[in-house]
Amino acid sequence: MIWWTSNPDAVIDFGWRAMHTAVDSGKTVVSNYYGSSANKSYYTGCSDGGRQGLQSFQMFPEDFDGVVVGSPAAWLSHQQAWSIWMTKHVFPVNGSSWIPSDMWSVIGDEVIKQCDTIDGVADGIINDPWRCYFRPETLACRSNSTDSCLTSDQIDALNKIYHPWIDVNQTYVFDGYLPGGEAQYDSVHLASTAPDSIGLDFFEYLVYNDTNWDWQTLTYADAVFFEELNPGQMIANSHDLTEFAGESHNGKVIHFVGLGDPNISPGQSLHYYRQVEQYMNLNSDLDIDDYYRFFPVPGMAHCSGGIGANAFGAADTSSATPPLAFDADHSALLAMVQWVEEGIAPSKIIATKYVDDDSSNGVNFTRPICMYPQEITYTGNGSIWNATNFDCE
Repeated sequence: MIWWTSNPDAVIDFGWRAMHTAVDSGKTVVSNYYGSSANKSYYTGCSDGGRQGLQSFQMFPEDFDGVVVGSPAAWLSHQQAWSIWMTKHVFPVNGSSWIPSDMWSVIGDEVIKQCDTIDGVADGIINDPWRCYFRPETLACRSNSTDSCLTSDQIDALNKIYHPWIDVNQTYVFDGYLPGGEAQYDSVHLASTAPDSIGLDFFEYLVYNDTNWDWQTLTYADAVFFEELNPGQMIANSHDLTEFAGESHNGKVIHFVGLGDPNISPGQSLHYYRQVEQYMNLNSDLDIDDYYRFFPVPGMAHCSGGIGANAFGAADTSSATPPLAFDADHSALLAMVQWVEEGIAPSKIIATKYVDDDSSNGVNFTRPICMYPQEITYTGNGSIWNATNFDCE
């Protein structure tokens, strides 16, 4: 990350300029080659690619007609502070709050035991983790316990991990992890011998230009400073979609997030969606369902992987592409094209889980991904591994 401190232009390129310039150049090439401009333009990206998609329609609403974004790293100032904040809950290594890697599978099994059947189906996947009120106290060490249990300090740490970061005066900073992704949660912020390197690099090189900065001193004030600095205008957290979604452009957004995401709290995607809805309802006459649809993906990790159905024709959603069928019912990108060009808005997308996430190994199961706030509901008939036996209600 040393280039951040030695090349200010590269920081701007990372923030927004490279993407916008590439889009402009691409449109020029198309126009010159074909003798006419493209009728429509689309984008799909996940993680920082998701941030780039949001940044595009926030700063340059004319760049794309339809944008498919996944797990966007949009609120970078708060997200990178949060990644370090989560580590602080369990540090130091082997201290009283430390949760060893092998304990996370035990925690995950208890989460499934408590919450798997909330949706009426015992499949090891929690469709709506916001309805799971996980009680880690059930794993508390009894007087004769020796292992596979939690101490009081570990339980306190877990409660912090699963809840939003709320600072003084009830200031919302960032969302917490959701129950159900424990198989991934130990791999990024919670079982390493140091904080996530990306968050650490952001603060050491980009924010403070000080490799001796002590991450253990991090507070909400560091997130605020990062946000005020906003190097390269890289924060993509505007809630004003008026120019993009208004009648003059009529742009569309499909936003998906894996509910087992270990890199960026999946609750943060819901928070952004709700903030957009609130702002736009207060400042426009637009109905959010006409321009922005949010699709939580049960069991999926960060942009791909995880235990859920994760192949649905969007950027990085599976190592196996295309999905089972490459059409608007099974592909988020083609659903976007259909929405923009035919006016048919998607309310669900059929996702495929391949064996070992490899299409050459065959289909494991299929499952619908429902537009929020609808939920996946089993009809009560037929195999629970076939999407046709589920509705979105």
